[in-house]
Amino acid sequence: MMKKLLLWLLLIISTKLNAQFFWSNPSIQNNTLRDIDLFNNSTLYVVGDLGTILTSSDFGRTWKVSHRFLGLENDLYSIDFTDENNGWICGTYGLIIRTFDGTQSWQIQSSPTYNNLRKVFALRWDKAWIVGEKGTILYASNGYTFVPQISPTQQNLNSVYFIDDNNGFIVGDSGVMLRTFNAGSTWQAFPLPQVKKNITDIYFTSATRGYAVGDSGLILRTTNGGISWQIIGQDVTQSDLKSLFFLDDMRGFVIGKESRIFYTSNGGETWTFQYSPTWRTLFNSYFYSPTNGIAVGDWGTILRTTNGGEGWLQLNKGSDEYLNKSFFINENIGWIAGDRGTILKTTNGGQSWYRVLCWNRWNQFMTADINAIQMFNESQGYAIGDSGYFGWTSDGGENWRFYHYDSTNRMDDLFGIHFFDQWNGWVVGGYWSQPVFLKTTNGGQSWYIWRPSDQYYAAVPLHIQMLNYNYGWASGRTGVLRYTTNGGDSWQYYDPNILGFGDWLNWIKFVNLNTGWTCGKAGKIFKTTNSGLYWFEQFSGTSKELLSINFYDENFGFAVGREGIILKTTDGGENWVELPRITRYDLKSVFIINNLVAYISGDLGIILKTTNGGLTFVANDNPLNVDFELFQNYPNPFNSMTNIRFTLNHTSRVKISVYNFLGELITTLVDKEFYDGQHEIYFDANSLNYNLPSGVYFIRLETKKFTKTIKAIYLK
Repeated sequence: MMKKLLLWLLLIISTKLNAQFFWSNPSIQNNTLRDIDLFNNSTLYVVGDLGTILTSSDFGRTWKVSHRFLGLENDLYSIDFTDENNGWICGTYGLIIRTFDGTQSWQIQSSPTYNNLRKVFALRWDKAWIVGEKGTILYASNGYTFVPQISPTQQNLNSVYFIDDNNGFIVGDSGVMLRTFNAGSTWQAFPLPQVKKNITDIYFTSATRGYAVGDSGLILRTTNGGISWQIIGQDVTQSDLKSLFFLDDMRGFVIGKESRIFYTSNGGETWTFQYSPTWRTLFNSYFYSPTNGIAVGDWGTILRTTNGGEGWLQLNKGSDEYLNKSFFINENIGWIAGDRGTILKTTNGGQSWYRVLCWNRWNQFMTADINAIQMFNESQGYAIGDSGYFGWTSDGGENWRFYHYDSTNRMDDLFGIHFFDQWNGWVVGGYWSQPVFLKTTNGGQSWYIWRPSDQYYAAVPLHIQMLNYNYGWASGRTGVLRYTTNGGDSWQYYDPNILGFGDWLNWIKFVNLNTGWTCGKAGKIFKTTNSGLYWFEQFSGTSKELLSINFYDENFGFAVGREGIILKTTDGGENWVELPRITRYDLKSVFIINNLVAYISGDLGIILKTTNGGLTFVANDNPLNVDFELFQNYPNPFNSMTNIRFTLNHTSRVKISVYNFLGELITTLVDKEFYDGQHEIYFDANSLNYNLPSGVYFIRLETKKFTKTIKAIYLK
């Protein structure tokens, strides 16, 4: 009853308020996208996880992003429009949303179920069906009051399609297909003895011809209105297929797991594989003309084609590596460490990020995880990582050289770093239950090594902060805090029994000699105001593990952690407020520039930024609307051939050239006029009339008003 009362609440959007942090990487956003539909013949709508809605009024060139639509954290699974006024959205926990006025306002509808709803299909404004988990079938004969229909199955139902007012089909898990001849007053199981796999989508191109797809490459076809179905395309793929879209009886597309895209021009007799620039799962597609289409999927993936699928462009760009700790020297210039040898850099306040070069001691690309970075200025800095790697840069972080701090022991993973200057620094880490505390006075050329032998000898430290050359703190596993009063020659423990917490403490932050915080598992936050003589717990309001805590001064701070949680305080932690989440992925590090600007980094390449201290703001309607953009080539490094993508917002003459490391011109790839939109060209090193050596090259795009250069690595 409480749920129904809540769902009757009318919510109207007059302005689009976004969360306090916005996406810096990947471009557009990173939440999974589930469905797409065309509204009013001009605007594309995409729905996805955590209340994500994307809209495009230029057929997918640029996108507006809204998270937590109507303040909801539900995942949105399906969207359907019937005309310029009427549309429906359904999602998790029985959510149904309706617009009657052409998306000017949306209403949460009363729902008779808590089950997740997977597909909505509306035949016209007054007839709509929704199907979902545990055999759920809902029907609205007036377009908005949904009532259950009797279902002959408890299997999850994935898709529904009606040919006319009375004749419809539903497909679901374990080969379930249901059919009705009376608008769903009765549903009958349609036997498919040859099908045991999940059927994920169904689509009719006419009253007689229809198609369905499912797991392990399943494709079904009927040519007699569903009286019988045959399996076709058995040799096309073994990947799970998620959805299909047909332009007419003969021409259609199926998409699915591992970014599989297949096209048929003869009604499914044969299928042609289409190359996708990503491996992520695709959930749905929409073609607004025979040549122009959009596909959406996992991790915010948006693909666009303008040639019938012969070439697909990935619109969301950026690293998807798991990111760890960050360091910024000002609002515009910063670096973020990540897994598999990743360091990302920005020089424009996070508008774009690029991956810099990291080399190990054998002059090969780093593959070990890099956990933390500290820079002294725009040129010099240090980084640490797994397997005892310590690295440095002297060219602004464009190139990093790593070596093992102890050539005889490569087991220690290094997690925390703090340098006061170019020479004096401390590093902490360890391997399983073997902690290590390191100190250098010569910039890492040699290290003093200290390992504990007291009763907490197995507590590996995860983070360190030195308050001066003698006094510092480290936080770590099993709730152990350690401090040094002799510059790291030895480290004493703060008894975790006094703290009353025996689990991981992931981060420690002092703003002066007296005041500091530490955070960890179970949402724990502890504070000291007397240099660590006593720590007391602050109420965080969450039970989720907190992975990072940072303060600008004694009052203003953030804490971040598992499942996208962001906490904010303006009174030194006396009160922590949970900010609206815009992702469910783990957030591992927060770096505060000032009381307005902060960056957060985390899993799957997530980088979030605020420019107003975490206050709610009205979103920029078109954050991607820049005049020109040259994206990083892909693949990079490359062998023989690489793809170069760029965007123009108006017709321009474009020149793209390749230079070597000495600045000598290698070749000019194009020098001609291009229309507005997305464009791709290819650089094939083998096409040159001489043997191009392996190495670093620069790709430069020039227009009358814009110049940008990216770095490419050619490996034979």
